[in-house]
Order: sequence, then structure tokens, then C-alpha cells
Amino acid sequence: MLVSDLMLDADGLDKLRAELDDHEINLIIIDPLMAFMPDKTDVYRANAVRPVLSAMKLIAEDYGCAVLFVRHLTKMKHDKAIYQGGGSIDFIGAARSALLVTANPEEEEQKVVLHIKHNVGPKGTSWAYRLTGGPDESLPRVQWDGPSPVTIKDLAMGNKSGSPPPRDGAVEFLRTFLKDGPRKAAEIDKVADQAGITQRTLSRAKKRLGIESSQKRREWWWRLPD
Repeated sequence: MLVSDLMLDADGLDKLRAELDDHEINLIIIDPLMAFMPDKTDVYRANAVRPVLSAMKLIAEDYGCAVLFVRHLTKMKHDKAIYQGGGSIDFIGAARSALLVTANPEEEEQKVVLHIKHNVGPKGTSWAYRLTGGPDESLPRVQWDGPSPVTIKDLAMGNKSGSPPPRDGAVEFLRTFLKDGPRKAAEIDKVADQAGITQRTLSRAKKRLGIESSQKRREWWWRLPD
């Protein structure tokens, strides 16, 4: 069953429950998560995403099903893999188990699935796969290569040679944070710090995007250029 026309707001959650009443569902996949977040939800703020996470937790409990969120990785590199997903740290905090899918650093064509959080069971083995041409050479198919020796340490999650510069991650952060309009500079600084973005990097990203500053009621505000 595919439902693509709902958001995870009050109306959307009611619609989801109605679908679950009519069908016996064991797994709900939200892919990608950010596309289903309610309009104007600040996905970098914990108090903005917690209502959605709490609502989905209740649905999972009420209907005895699992919920799988799919998030994209940010360009900003972190020393710990659990901080690499987009948005608030509360997303990974609410998860009982989390997997990271990334390229094998030793073999570009191969992807690796690693278990990076395991609250409800033992840590799983890393598995490798690759995409190959389908029967008609147009649609790709997944070819599993079996267990992989690759670990989180092998991925060099931190800012090392070959990784995108921190400024790229800060640019992505500012674009997302300011997409719905001006925000207080103090609030931006606080959330950026929580995301591991330094003041120097943030200032460079601000300049690169041409973000405009204005003072209102003794507070500074930032906004994207028209």
C-alpha cells in the first residue's frame, strides 16, 4: 500500500490511522522523512519535531507495527555517525535502532549498510551490496555481496581529506533554516552550535549566500536574499 499525499500533521495522522484501521500493516516507511514533515516545521529544533515523533510512537504502539524513517545525510561531517543525519538530533534519539547506508571507502561501486544504534538488541553485522543492471538493462537491481568487514571507524566520518568542506554543510543548514523567512540571529547561532557549526564557518556561509541582516526591536534578524 502506498500513501504519498499526506503530511505528518493532525489531518495526515488521522488519515494514516484510518488506513491502518482498514489494512493489517506491519511496517510503515516514511521516505524521505523531511518531505512528510508539516509545513514550516523547523526540523533542526527538538521541540518542533518531538510532537511528530511522539505521534508516530503512539501509532506504532496502538497498531503493533514498526516505523522506518529514511533521512538523507548532511554535508557537514561529524566525528560520530549518529549525528550525520539531517535535522534535529531527536530523530536519531527517538529511534530504537538505526542503520547508515554509505559508500565503501575501498570500493566506490559498493555500498555498505552499518548498524550505528542498537537499543533493542545486539549490534548487527555490516552488509555490502551494489546496484547492477536489471534484466532489460534499464532498471537497476540490488546485488547483495554478503557480510562486510567495514566499520564506522573505516568511514572517517570527521573532516579529513576528501570530505566536503564544513562551509558546504553550513550553507545547507542556513538554506534550510531560513527557507520560510527571517529568523533571529541569536536563535541561528544556538542551533548552529548544536549542529557542530562554528561561528567562523557560519559567518563564511552567511557571506557566501548573501544573507541580509536587519535590526528589529534591538534584535538582529537574518534572511535569505530575494
